[in-house]
Amino acid sequence: MSRIHKMTFVVMTCSLLMLSTDIYGSGAGSKPKVKVLKISRISDMIKIAGMGSIGCPKSLELGFDDTGCISEMLVDEGDRVREGQVLAKLDDSVLRAEKVSMEAKLLAAQAEVKYYQNELTKKESLFNKYAVSDTEFQKALFELEKADAAVSVARAEIKTIEAKMAKKVLLAPVFGIVAQRHVDVGAVIMPGSNKVLRIIQCNEVYAEVEFGERLYPVASRAVEADIQVNAIPGRLFRGKVDRIGPEIDKKTRTFKLRIKVGNSDLALRPGMFAEAQVFVPNENVPVTIPLTAVIGRAQVGQGYVFVIKDGVSVKRPVIIGAVKDSSVEIVNGLEIGDLIVTDGQDKVSDLSEVIVEAAQEN
Repeated sequence: MSRIHKMTFVVMTCSLLMLSTDIYGSGAGSKPKVKVLKISRISDMIKIAGMGSIGCPKSLELGFDDTGCISEMLVDEGDRVREGQVLAKLDDSVLRAEKVSMEAKLLAAQAEVKYYQNELTKKESLFNKYAVSDTEFQKALFELEKADAAVSVARAEIKTIEAKMAKKVLLAPVFGIVAQRHVDVGAVIMPGSNKVLRIIQCNEVYAEVEFGERLYPVASRAVEADIQVNAIPGRLFRGKVDRIGPEIDKKTRTFKLRIKVGNSDLALRPGMFAEAQVFVPNENVPVTIPLTAVIGRAQVGQGYVFVIKDGVSVKRPVIIGAVKDSSVEIVNGLEIGDLIVTDGQDKVSDLSEVIVEAAQEN
C-alpha cells in the first residue's frame, strides 16, 4: 500500500463515483445500506520549466543500389515527401529499349503458341482418323511446347529487366522532409559509394530540454509536457516524456529530458528553440474527504474510516491533517481506489457486509 504524505501547497480532488447495487434473494434486507466516496485521482500537478530544441529521431541517407547517371532529381531541400514517392532516377534508356524488344518477342511467342495450338487441334483430329502418323502428331505437340517455353522465357526476361529498372528509381522509405541534396542531374553514381539525399523523419519529433540538477528527483516522475516554439507563437504542442538523461553535465550542472511530440503537419522542424512546461504527478498530496466520513476525530490527528472491500466494511485508522468547514485532509492511511463510507457509518461495524447504495459527485 502506498503512503500519502502531507504537503500544504497542493490539494486532492476526490471524485465521487455513482454506484448502485440491486440485491436479490433472501437475507438482503439485513445488510445496511451505505453511501461511498471513491478516491480516484490526483488533480494537481507540479510544473517545472526548461528550455531546449527540437530534434528528429531519424535521419536517413539515401542512395541507389545500381550504377548509372542521374537523369532526374524530383525533389529539393525542404520538400515534404511521402512514403513510396519517387525522389530521383538514373538513366534507364538502355533497359527501356531492351524491355521494348523483349515485349515484341513475347508477342511473337504468344502468336506462335496460338498457331501451334490450332495446328495441334487439326493434327489430333487427323490422327484419330488415322490420317496422319504419330510422328507428325508428336512434332505438332513439340512445336506447341517450344512456343509455350518461348513465352515463359520472354516473360521472365521482362521481369528481370523491370527489376533492373526498379534499381534505377530512388523511393522515399518514410514520410519526411528532404534535409540535404548531395548531387545534381548528370552525376555518376556508384552503388554504396555515393549518397543522393538525406531525409529526416519528422511526423514525430522530440524536444530535448535541459533542467538544473536539483530538479532531477522531481523530473524522474514526469509524464507529460506542453511545448512552445518561438517560430510558431501562440501554439501549444502536447508531448509525452520519453526518457530522462542518465547523468548530470559536469560543466553546466544540468540534465536533459526527452519529450516526444506528435508532428503530423510537420510544423515543428529540427533545431527550433523550444520552451517546455513539464507536468509531474505530486505523490505527496493529502487526500481530502468529507468531514462526516471520519469517526473518532475528537482525538487530535487520529481517527478511522470504513473502507468497502468486496462488499465488506473494513475499519481503517487514518492520520488527520487540516480540518476545514466540511472536509478534512487525510495525511496517511488511504490510497487511490479506496471506497470510503460517507453515510451510514452508524449502521456498520468492522468486517460487516453492506450494500453500496449511492454517492454524490462533488
